[in-house]
This record gives sequence, C-alpha cells and structure tokens, in this order.
Amino acid sequence: MKRPYRFAILSLMTISLAAGSWASGCATQVEPSSSSSGSSGSGGQGGAITSGGGGATASGDGGGGGSTGPCAVDCGQIQTPVCQVAQCNGQTGQCEVVADIDGTGCDDGVFCTVEDACANGLCVAGPDNDCGIAPAECEEVVCDEQSQTCAPQAQPNGAACTPTDLCQEGATCTNGLCTGTAKDCFFQPVPDDCHVSECNPQNGQCEPVAGNEGGPCTDVNDLCTVSKTCTAGVCLGGVPMNCSQLTQDCVLGVCDTNTGQCTTQALNNGDPCDDLDSCTAGELCQSGSCTGGQPVTQCINNDGCCPSGCTVNNDLDCACNLGKIRITELHIGTDYLVLHNPTTCALDLDPMEILFDDSTSTDLTFQLPAHVLAAGASVYVVESSPVGTDIDTGSNIMFSSTRGGAAILCEGSCSNSANVVDVVAFSEGEPHGALPTGI
Repeated sequence: MKRPYRFAILSLMTISLAAGSWASGCATQVEPSSSSSGSSGSGGQGGAITSGGGGATASGDGGGGGSTGPCAVDCGQIQTPVCQVAQCNGQTGQCEVVADIDGTGCDDGVFCTVEDACANGLCVAGPDNDCGIAPAECEEVVCDEQSQTCAPQAQPNGAACTPTDLCQEGATCTNGLCTGTAKDCFFQPVPDDCHVSECNPQNGQCEPVAGNEGGPCTDVNDLCTVSKTCTAGVCLGGVPMNCSQLTQDCVLGVCDTNTGQCTTQALNNGDPCDDLDSCTAGELCQSGSCTGGQPVTQCINNDGCCPSGCTVNNDLDCACNLGKIRITELHIGTDYLVLHNPTTCALDLDPMEILFDDSTSTDLTFQLPAHVLAAGASVYVVESSPVGTDIDTGSNIMFSSTRGGAAILCEGSCSNSANVVDVVAFSEGEPHGALPTGI
C-alpha cells in the first residue's frame, strides 16, 4: 500500500499582530522592570507593551511590565501544521515555525498505518495496521482503508512464510501449509563425544544435546582411562590404559595424563621393581638395573613359579614346566623358528637348548639366553636382524630346501636324548637325520 505523506509548510512564518492587540508582535529592546506593574514615581514612558505593562502615572516612570522574554506573545499558543512548532527567535524577537523533533509521534490521517512519526518536518507513515489480528501460517492481515477494518487473507502457493517450526528452512506456502527443508546440524561443533547437534524448533538454532548413548567416547579430562562409553551425555566407565609392554628392569611403562599415550618413567635407586622372573622376589633398582631378587621358596598357587620341592599337589604352578614349550613354526629359506608357551605361567627359557640338525657337519647348537616367555606367548628365534623381543642366534642356520633336517628343542643339553621336549623335522630331496630315541 502506498503510504501518504502529510506535508507541512517549512518556510519561516513571522507573526504580525494588529496594532490594537500588540504594538509590534515582539517587545522592543527595553530592559524589563523587576515589577510586573508601574511603580510609583515620576511619570514617563510606561511600558509600550500593553500586555502586563504598567501605564504612566502621575508621578514616576511606568514599570517594565510582565514580559520576561524578547517576544511579546507566547509562541507555543500559535497553531501550526503537523510536525511543525512555533518558537521564539531571540535574535529577531519574532515567533518562527520550524520542524518538530524527529521521532515525535503524529497522525498521518490514514487508518491503515500506525505509529506514525515526524521526520524532517513531515509526518511519515508507520507500519501497516493489522488491527491486532494474529494471522495463521500462510495468511496475512489486509487492511481496508475505506471500511477501516482488517481481515486475514490466504497467501498464494510459493509465497515465503515463517513456519511454527523454525528448523524448516526456505519455507513456502503450499495449500495453506508452511513447509520447508529440515535444517542440517550434523556438521555443527559439539563439546564432546557424548553430544550431538540438533535444531531447536523454538529458535531455529543448532544446539548440542545428549547423544551417542552407549557409544565409545574419549574423556578429555581422563585420557588414561580407555574403553569409556556415553551414558546420558556423560563419558563414563572404562579401564586404565595398559602400558606394561614398556616396563623393563627399572623402566616403568606409564600413561601420560596430558597426552593419553604410553611412555616410560625411570625408577630411582632403591625403588621396588620386577625382573620379570616370577621365581624371584624383592628386587630393587640399582643404577638402572633391577637386581637383588631372592629365590621364591614357598609353594604358592598361581604366582607363576614352581620352587624346588613343590609339586602340583601343593602348587598349581608346578603344572607349568619347560617340558611344555613347543616349536609351532619352522621356516626354511630365511631360517627361523617360533617357540610357544601354552601354559598359564611365565617360563624362563634359559635352561633350554636348540639343535638345528641339517644332516651335515654344519649343525648349529644354540643355548637359549635368559628370556621369560609369558603365559600363552610366542617368540621368534632368528639367525639375523632381530626385531623387538626376537632371540638372535648370531649364527647362520644352515637349513636348505634341497635336503632334510630338524629343529630339536631340549630342556638342558641336546646331547642327552632324555632332555628332548619337542622336534620338528622336514625332508626334501634327502631324508632328515635320525631323531633322538623316544621322539
């Protein structure tokens, strides 16, 4: 709807009054008396202004009269157009009409506009008048100037609209319904793993809410606890991170609470340590080495040690012995074998020996070094380039695919066939050598 403007005259207007009412419309440059009427005294020029001025008396000058300003009349009493006001110009002594203050409320005379306001001396139309009617979705209130009434009217299909659910983006009217596309909050940031971002239909903003229930999470305030899960928006549960793979002698594998990564921490002299030999106890760190352990003598179940004099009847660990170590893999070419500990306790391989019998005079006999093989663990015995915990023979294993051979594992010296605990033999081209009796 075109909004009308109500124009007012901006030119300055000088108020001229009849001589019979005011002599000049403004007071002359006469200093006013402190009295509102003529005081007694010599006669003379009483106030030339009749409004409140004292006349001449028989004696003395007339008083200055009641005027307290330069203009003879109250400019505020002068009627002016809308958004115009009359004020006294102290320099000219005349009443002048000027623009009213911007923002002053006014009425442009149009029913279908409200909250009209003055701007640069004009009464500018305000917002459309909706008569206080709240339209439904896909309706607009139309004002009729002639009847001075308002009524809701359906918007056409495709017209933009504001849905009740503010999470509907790009909403338009379709047969009276305001629908759009659901706002995607998937990539909006959330504070942690136990929250997801969803749209709030009240304000149309993506906000974090509890989510990922039962899913894995990382607690940034507890990085050394792993396997936590989300419960009602909180990361709970979990177990301490295991860094024992880095523990060796007087170096302890620990979790760095700042990074959540495993690192090493050196123990001080005199600190308790573990030499990984379950048959010793009371070890202490000394110059970086874990030493001073005393042999375990008590028969204690499940401590991983079977001391001398103990049996399976009074120490279940005695069911674990080197005689159960097995060769589980033998490789020809890049020669190596794999030893496996199938028992439930750690066993030191130190007393054991391996005979690499290749049916030639180049047989290699290798005494296994001190090496504690954990329960259920395996270890590689290689001829070169050991990696990690691999055991290096330091000599070439002369296996060949063109002739037979065998790897013989013994508890003690393999020169005594009674010490043999396991053998893996192979034949290719020519048979392997004779195996010890009983194998």
